[in-house]
Amino acid sequence: MTADDSGLSLWLTVLGFAHNPFGHPRAEKSQDDMLQKTYVYDKTLESLMRDPHKSVVFLAPFGGGKTAARRYTSFWWESEQPETLVVIYKDFSTVARALPNCNLADHIEPIMRSIATAVAARLTQEPERYTQLIAPEQEWWLRFFRKYAISGLHNLLKSNLLLLDFIENSDAYQTVLASEKQEPFAATASLSDRLTQISAELHQLRFYQLLILVDEVDDHPQGDELADMQSMLNPLFSVMSIYNPTLWKFFVPDMLTTFIKGSAARRKHAIKILPITWTKENVKKFLKQRLDWASEGEVTSLNEMTADESFALVDLDEQLVELAIRYQKESGIPRTLLEMGELLIKFTDEQDTKLLTKEVWDKYLVFVNEKYRQS
Repeated sequence: MTADDSGLSLWLTVLGFAHNPFGHPRAEKSQDDMLQKTYVYDKTLESLMRDPHKSVVFLAPFGGGKTAARRYTSFWWESEQPETLVVIYKDFSTVARALPNCNLADHIEPIMRSIATAVAARLTQEPERYTQLIAPEQEWWLRFFRKYAISGLHNLLKSNLLLLDFIENSDAYQTVLASEKQEPFAATASLSDRLTQISAELHQLRFYQLLILVDEVDDHPQGDELADMQSMLNPLFSVMSIYNPTLWKFFVPDMLTTFIKGSAARRKHAIKILPITWTKENVKKFLKQRLDWASEGEVTSLNEMTADESFALVDLDEQLVELAIRYQKESGIPRTLLEMGELLIKFTDEQDTKLLTKEVWDKYLVFVNEKYRQS
């Protein structure tokens, strides 16, 4: 068997799947509806992701659910708390260029750019937040966009041409173009000063809370991975206690646990720390929900994809989950599970069978065990 024109395995197509249940192993590339329908969390994780008062550091191994947690947190806040501006801060390339001596000043520009992107995205969806501002408030945001919109104001707002037309024909826009004052902040303004001022300006846009979600610091190390991540994050954690009223949620590798626990932010009770953990029950639930989503409700267990009655007393879901837990190593449990699922699809396709047989499953188990023992 081979993949069809859509890229979906013919084995999955024959079984009635609309999507690959094991596809998109990296959460950043996951489809929104898949993430919303398959994300698994416990009550403590859910509570702290949604907590409007506590800044939190969520820790997980690589492939252990950090970005999925960040994306789900973003989805929940944007859908349930529309008066909160959600900002994704994940571009550490500017900060990484300062390694190994990163300072708080290195974070200012990328954080401001991230805020500009988030505000523009919301304004294109809800232009009345901007059009109902008085002229001086419009002018402040125009200066902010002109300073921090990398691609320019037109590209930032091009998805709403009516809003762009309103801006370009406004008195505020002409005033800003003609003004010598282009900076939205004082030259000496610190990150804390800027966030405080932004929070005040966001109130005029009817956003009453600023939430910054920090992710992907592990994508930018230049040399020693642990040392570089610590160097990039240390400036933020050194002064975390002065960032009120900004709310922060960090999603970082668990190899930073000791560093986070020893940080000034932790000593000053400015953050809480929570490891993202995966119990066997949660991993099985994750697998079930993936199958359910991908088959549009037709399949919720690997056992439903089998041909032999000999499988009646064998829980295939449990066996696959136990393999993922056993061999997670550096990849994290959820990513390992998805990788093993992809291998199952490829392996079954090569056997040219429509349903799983005991013979094929036993061969697959031998194949997976050998592969992961050697890695």
